[in-house]
Amino acid sequence: MMWPWLLPPSAAHPGADERLAANLADERAADPQLWLDQARALASEGRGDEALIALQHARSSGADTVDLALVRAMVLAATGPAAAVRELDAVLAARPEHAGARALRARLWARLDQPEAALDDLRALGEGATLDDRLLLVHLLRDLHRYDEALAAVDAGPSVPALVDAAVQLELVLGRPEAALGRLDAMPDTPFWAARRAALGEHP
Repeated sequence: MMWPWLLPPSAAHPGADERLAANLADERAADPQLWLDQARALASEGRGDEALIALQHARSSGADTVDLALVRAMVLAATGPAAAVRELDAVLAARPEHAGARALRARLWARLDQPEAALDDLRALGEGATLDDRLLLVHLLRDLHRYDEALAAVDAGPSVPALVDAAVQLELVLGRPEAALGRLDAMPDTPFWAARRAALGEHP
């Protein structure tokens, strides 16, 4: 099953071609970090084969093996999520505190229809979880029909619109419109929240 909220990375700026020209013109062209940056830029533009070539240059230039595995996972994420997970396994074995690697692995587990593994990684992020990480956690729990756990995950995060809106939907699924309205009433009196309150007022 493909999870609809998983989005591709945004395009890099400047473009990969511009970065490559700068790298080759740079007297530090043997610097592995330049090639790792190049691989990331190419991957973000969907140019996986070229990104893998840049990684070969990085390896030849003496790049750290863990850094190589992390960038290779980013390159493989779009087309080979299982292979990308294996790369991230190696990264996290060496650097278990690497939040970016853990968050990416969670998304890949979700794409591979392994929600429990994804949940484990997301929970391991703890206070370092981003809003996107928290939303993914809530969505996974919701799709598993673990609504109370999903609400607990919402309540453990900041009171931001995206999480509150998710909580309102969960309260309605649980047949608790009063609780949903209570969550809305705690939000600012803006046109958006006024519209949500009005829609809830029409809820049967």
